[in-house]
Amino acid sequence: MHAARIEKLLTHVGLLKPQTIGEPGLVPPMTLFSSFAPPSPWDQRKIEETLTLTLPPELVSLWNSTSSLRMFEDRHYGQWGLIIWSPAEVREQNPGERYDYRREEFRAGDLLVGEFLGDLERVLVRCERGSDDFGSVMIVAELDHRGDWFMPSRTILDFLEQFVAAEGEKFWEPKTKECTKCRRGMPLTATTCPHCGEAQDLTAGIC
Repeated sequence: MHAARIEKLLTHVGLLKPQTIGEPGLVPPMTLFSSFAPPSPWDQRKIEETLTLTLPPELVSLWNSTSSLRMFEDRHYGQWGLIIWSPAEVREQNPGERYDYRREEFRAGDLLVGEFLGDLERVLVRCERGSDDFGSVMIVAELDHRGDWFMPSRTILDFLEQFVAAEGEKFWEPKTKECTKCRRGMPLTATTCPHCGEAQDLTAGIC
């Protein structure tokens, strides 16, 4: 059911060309690369029994097609990129990280499946069968409480397709604009910078 979408996604990832971003004159330049690894044997039942959860079908199909993905990865500085872990890495990171990292925020059925380079955000898939959010993706923020975590997509496949379409940008985050004076961020509709008080052009500095 998901095979055609996954094949299309992986084909797209494989065709992505390196992107140079960052400050002009940076040596070496910050370049983003995307790749995926071939599938490797893994034991679905062992993961489910060990972690007491049910893997959503989209995640199972993804791991049957590729063991891991590295998307828009800054290989030199390590400041940007999304890593979707292999089943083996997921077993290593759960439940250890699930309980050691923000222990009080996690619930039954939470499964960490990846990370963002450059910060401490993690990708979480809800794996509690029968729950309304079964299969949904959440972004575990470094400091925010669970109630403030973003839930950008209903499935891991939706999430990855949206991430590729956004060219590696965190599409779930609210867009902001930069102050013309202090260069700090603020809501798009702000007419005065909340940080320095400078009057703002509503059309300026969207980022």
